[in-house]
Amino acid sequence: MFAMDVPRHGLFIGKRIFLANRGAPRRGLWRTDHTVTDRPDARVRPPPRPARTRPDVLGPVETAAACPRCPARTRGVQWTGPATGCRHGPNHPRTCPGSPRLVSVRPVASSLARGAGVVGGATLVSRLTGMVRDMVIAAWFDRMATDVFFTAFTIPNVLRRLLGEGSLTSVLVPVYTEVRVQQGEAPAKRFVAAALGTGLAALLGVTVLGVLLSPWIVMAYAWGFQSEPGKFSLCVALTRMMWPYLVFVGLCAIAMGVLNAHRRFFWPAFSQTLFNLSMIGATILAAGWLESHGVHPIWSLAIGVLVGGALQFASQVVPLRRIDRLPRPRLERHPEVTKVAKLLGPSVIGLGIYQLDILLSRLFASLLPEGSVTYLYYCMRLVELPQAVFVMAIAAAALPDLSLASAKGETDVLKRTYVRSLTMSSFVSVPSVVGLAVLAVPVVAVLFQRGAFTGEMTGHTADALIWIALGIPGVAGVRNTSPVFYALQDTKTPVKMSALSLVLYVGLCLALMGPWKHVGLAAAIAAAPTVQFLAQVVFLRRKIGALGLRAALDQLWRHLAAAWVMVGACLPVASLGRWSDGGSLHNTLVLAAALLAGGAAYATAAWIFGAEDARALLHGLRRRFRRRPA
Repeated sequence: MFAMDVPRHGLFIGKRIFLANRGAPRRGLWRTDHTVTDRPDARVRPPPRPARTRPDVLGPVETAAACPRCPARTRGVQWTGPATGCRHGPNHPRTCPGSPRLVSVRPVASSLARGAGVVGGATLVSRLTGMVRDMVIAAWFDRMATDVFFTAFTIPNVLRRLLGEGSLTSVLVPVYTEVRVQQGEAPAKRFVAAALGTGLAALLGVTVLGVLLSPWIVMAYAWGFQSEPGKFSLCVALTRMMWPYLVFVGLCAIAMGVLNAHRRFFWPAFSQTLFNLSMIGATILAAGWLESHGVHPIWSLAIGVLVGGALQFASQVVPLRRIDRLPRPRLERHPEVTKVAKLLGPSVIGLGIYQLDILLSRLFASLLPEGSVTYLYYCMRLVELPQAVFVMAIAAAALPDLSLASAKGETDVLKRTYVRSLTMSSFVSVPSVVGLAVLAVPVVAVLFQRGAFTGEMTGHTADALIWIALGIPGVAGVRNTSPVFYALQDTKTPVKMSALSLVLYVGLCLALMGPWKHVGLAAAIAAAPTVQFLAQVVFLRRKIGALGLRAALDQLWRHLAAAWVMVGACLPVASLGRWSDGGSLHNTLVLAAALLAGGAAYATAAWIFGAEDARALLHGLRRRFRRRPA
């Protein structure tokens, strides 16, 4: 029997051991270092192949490879049990390939960079498909139709940003991590079941109320449409149809929080790609068919929204099942779910003030000349590309580490993680601001100027883009600072800062929309989050002491100096374009060359000036492209 249990050549080795030990008392045959103990000249057993490991928010964990002696093959399953035997029980010998191995905790910078890279890569794909979606919409529909749809989609879209990219996820991850650390895996699974059940019931109730109250909701933030009855009624009808999207996006937010807590970042970030593809497909396939049957083609976008929401949630079902976090939803009173609900209200205000600014911008823009809503929408889409691909990716990757540090009371680790996230955000937000401001006209012309989107619209959009781009660092700061408060389970301080930002934003809108029209609204959108970030830093320092921001400021100056070098590299290339021609092939190639030249110049200058992230980027590229020895 023993000879059948050992790996290759086990029959031969087992026979030698048996003959050498006849009549001797039975002893351990294999040492834990995979050598035979009974004979000095015995053959060394080859060690099992190392298990494929994955970092987890619980810190040092033990993982098990697939155990050939058990029916359940669990490659890469997390295991926090004793370090004796394999994952499947203490009776299995340590020589089993399923024997657990201790995984060392990765440094903060490495873990944060890896998680941000996964989120950023998936988000980049989703944002690029989002750009294609906007290009299709700009070419297919006129200004009246896009004004109506963007206004109708404002409420569902803002709720998506609050739930899927902000409040619910930011609150859920710390609470869920606390349950896992203090209570274990089984209570954490029950918490997920209660969160899904309670969330589904609440989302259905809000959806029903939204459908019933749609006329008054649209009237509240787009009263400028009432002067055109047909425009207003179409906006109300589209809003009613898209309210069920809230159910899907809310469930996606819960799934996203659970997956992020387990450091599974890809599918939550990639699911937005399915939404974009759904809207593109609906526009191409359904718009013409609806128009031929006497229905306004803009309804195709509403159909794409609902189908895309369903695909978003469906894409996260399999990842949840893989980590055994797909229980049947339960509608029950759960103390941790109640805690999430209490924290969610202030969190919506704290993280959602930027989205509330966008909502109010729709209100003010509806009072301005036709096209103002569209100009601001496309500007926001452009600045959201660096925000989502880099800033939000960094914040999403940092939240599990912040939550773990807070749950363990490790304030120094929390500070280092926060400062590191700010430095990484600065490395990408500074060139984003400079690039969008310098290349505003080329970017808008290449992406949108075709079909119904004219050269005049390009100029208006570029004027607003320059000002909105200045708010990217402020948004980055808010996105990285607010999760620190939520990791500390403090939701009141962000609310105070948000109230200050809201008052400033409304005042600037009222003061600037008269002389500057939609450009004044763009300037107000940029100023509000900047002030909010500075106020949050002051209050966070009062709460946990000195933050160690001197290192972040030192890196910021290096990033700014490198950005000026980037301007000198991309402007001469951009001067070769004929931007009045719109998105021609010549202009597309010139813009691509300008972006490549500017990006290469920025990375090189940042490396020369000693920016840590540039050096880390270069080191990663060298390691990836280095030829491995044969």
